[in-house]
Amino acid sequence: MKKNIRIMIITVAAVIILVAMLLILMNLPSSDGGGASSTASSTSISLNTKTADDVSKVEVKNNSDSYTVEMKSEDSYSVEGLDGFDLNKTSISALKSDSAGVAATQLVKEQAEDLSIYGLDSPKAEATITYKDGETLSLAVGNEAAGDAGTYVTVNGESRVYLFNSAKVDTFAYPLLEYVSKEITPSQEEAVAAANGGEVSSSSDGQTQTPQFAKMTLSGTVREEPIVVEPAEAISGISQFNITSPKEKAADYTKISEYVGAVYGLTADEVVAVNPTDADLESFGLKEPYSKIVADFDVGTVTLLASSPDAAGNVYVMNGDRTNVVYRIEAETLTWLSATYTDLASKLLFTPNIKDVKTMTVTTPDKTYVFNLTSVVDEDNENSFTTTITYEGKELDEEIFKDYYQNMISVSTDEETTEQPTGDPIFSVKYEYADTSRTPDVVEFYDAGSRRVFIVFNGKCDSLTVSTYVDKMVQDSEKVVNGEEITAVI
Repeated sequence: MKKNIRIMIITVAAVIILVAMLLILMNLPSSDGGGASSTASSTSISLNTKTADDVSKVEVKNNSDSYTVEMKSEDSYSVEGLDGFDLNKTSISALKSDSAGVAATQLVKEQAEDLSIYGLDSPKAEATITYKDGETLSLAVGNEAAGDAGTYVTVNGESRVYLFNSAKVDTFAYPLLEYVSKEITPSQEEAVAAANGGEVSSSSDGQTQTPQFAKMTLSGTVREEPIVVEPAEAISGISQFNITSPKEKAADYTKISEYVGAVYGLTADEVVAVNPTDADLESFGLKEPYSKIVADFDVGTVTLLASSPDAAGNVYVMNGDRTNVVYRIEAETLTWLSATYTDLASKLLFTPNIKDVKTMTVTTPDKTYVFNLTSVVDEDNENSFTTTITYEGKELDEEIFKDYYQNMISVSTDEETTEQPTGDPIFSVKYEYADTSRTPDVVEFYDAGSRRVFIVFNGKCDSLTVSTYVDKMVQDSEKVVNGEEITAVI
């Protein structure tokens, strides 16, 4: 009997202990700042019904900075400490939104005796919102609750603790630099409008104008010498740019177009500094920039300075017109960042348009072929034309000859060289033009050994290609006069 009574007492005591522990756990905050107590309300609690347009100013103090954002009018703002800087209107709009229609999702504690449980003894952010009618509201932002339940907040210095949707208080933790515009360069349309007094078109037909490229210079410590690229006369449909320094050569049209297009409409991931000192520039790698681009257009010049990429693939950038702001952006966005002369030079040596050629003289080790060409442009379509080709008085098949011609101008420069050829050429092509004011162009090939040949263009040699190209063109020169099918080089 005594044994049974003892077991019953022990059982009752265990139940009491378990119930007590359960009650304690239900009222304990989570490990990162607390959980809602048993007194919490799940109904949204409106603290005011103000709109974004009612907001007059917001005074912010957080772990990064202290500042005041003032809403002067619907689209006019000022941020303390950022006078003279272009402002990030998206961030200001978000701040206005968070300052309007303030509401909690839950009441966590009516009277919190220990605010440190919620991270509110030393808030990560405090905001005092002043509305146009003179009313104010102060918020203190603490820790985030477990399970993405929200963020703990107190209002007007009271000890009542609320849960807020975290997205409705995040702007109060923004550092000051979040309110500097992240626009590194304007869009093409903005650049045109700035040059035309606000108009996006300067043409009589009203068509939207686009910036016309005039010149691009790439420099910086990544390059031994500056690289200069300029538009070229459109003598072919393949390249319309020339490298003019450090050596003259046709430029890769696709790459240059990409680089030129990449200087407008750049947006940073982050603004990291304003009014940088020399020490700041040194730390960001911008005192002596790793890379620099100066792109001239008819509507103005874009100058960008960039550091070398860091381990995370980011670079620091400054706009040459606004060197008082340092931005961070992903390196891959700046396609021109590490471009070299070799990267920019066209692999195609020379691409004259067939309709401009009057005579093409091909010399092989055994024979010389003189092809006479006459091109007639279609009266109804200037981009369409027919070409008549004769060799020793015989008219050749136009399509076969055009395949041959395409192969002829498809020679690619496989590698650069400083060596110079000796002896006589093993193959050469001379182009003479219908426009007699245009100087003939001559391409010659010399044996370089190891199945390589030197390429000499108008007396200058700086590249090599494979000898199989020459072998094929020698064979095709005889095929074309015999009307035999020509296969592509590539």
